[in-house]
Amino acid sequence: MRWRLASIAALLLAAGCAQPRTAGQIPATTPPSVPPHAQPVQGRAVTGFVTDTAGHPVAGATVVVSVALSSGEQAVRAIGAFSTVGFYCLLGCSAPHDSGFTARDGSFALSLPGRNAEHDDYNITAAAARGPARVATSVVLPWRRGSTQARIRLAAGAPHVRALGNRRFVVPPPLPLRYRPSRFEASLETETGTPPVADGHALTVTNGYDARVVEDEHLLLTTAQSGRLHGRDALFSSSLELRGTDVPASRGAGCSVTDSRGQQIRQPKCGLTDGVLDSDWQPVDDPRCAAGPCAGSAQHDHRDVTVTLRRPVPAALLVVRGCLSCTVSISPGGGRFTRVATEPFGSADDVLVASLPGTRVDAVRVETDTGGFFTSLREVSVFAVHR
Repeated sequence: MRWRLASIAALLLAAGCAQPRTAGQIPATTPPSVPPHAQPVQGRAVTGFVTDTAGHPVAGATVVVSVALSSGEQAVRAIGAFSTVGFYCLLGCSAPHDSGFTARDGSFALSLPGRNAEHDDYNITAAAARGPARVATSVVLPWRRGSTQARIRLAAGAPHVRALGNRRFVVPPPLPLRYRPSRFEASLETETGTPPVADGHALTVTNGYDARVVEDEHLLLTTAQSGRLHGRDALFSSSLELRGTDVPASRGAGCSVTDSRGQQIRQPKCGLTDGVLDSDWQPVDDPRCAAGPCAGSAQHDHRDVTVTLRRPVPAALLVVRGCLSCTVSISPGGGRFTRVATEPFGSADDVLVASLPGTRVDAVRVETDTGGFFTSLREVSVFAVHR
């Protein structure tokens, strides 16, 4: 199963060689110096200017040109990508590329990469910082025998996040109508770091997202929309890194697992309430349950874990991560549990989200099927009603 997943990921990385880069996929770097005008390069080159949509030259912008590999070349390079799955790569794989920066007048000059015997197109992307955000524009240049030129326009503004209650909406930088911008798409990745991880989990958030679900993770928000630039198809993108601010009332709560005899094993430190949202749980468990179903009847066909809050709270939202196949119940106190949500096997996502409009919660119980479902749990979060 691991080999199959790695193979699929490698093929996806290779397929990415033919796609233009977005603002979130190019590292935010600063040139050591910015000359007045770009220095010429030897041999076949791509030259041009980067300006913003207000007409101002953009100095110090990153410019990347890469070969848009054909489908046959992508399949061959998948072998190389197989060994690099999970690592950040500037261009997604081993496509020939060159990169540099714009001068003070916005000019740039880059060598056209590789021999390009198959006369593939070239992807060229310019990206620049806008405070904590970045904007980028990508165009495709057809192969030609000699050097080529490109004029690239970057959005003059920056993306931002608009808040409406618990919902957050990503707003892309505005583009003048002459660029024929399409309806944008937005995505969210978590725990990205800098530069962002190429294989991070991306969630489509074009219609907004609930800020509580991402808690206080490090986020990368990306927007992308197609348009036209000097007669060519273009991809206008932006990215914004920020950290969430919502911490659940359950953060740091204790938890226990039920052993093969129905007794509770108190966890020295509960890995389900520690704020580490993307790591599988590693509980202290009954050795009699280590090889799959527990011996006996108490936990033979299921496994139970109970999270006990420090104090009861009027709950607004319950989020269970790593719920591959589980049933979730809550207790207002006194050991009486009521089922509130079920996530069957084969669901599209392993994050269960349940609304609890002011329901008093003292404890949460998660019942999972036997096998690997028990240790696939990552976090149990209870958010209180804001008063």
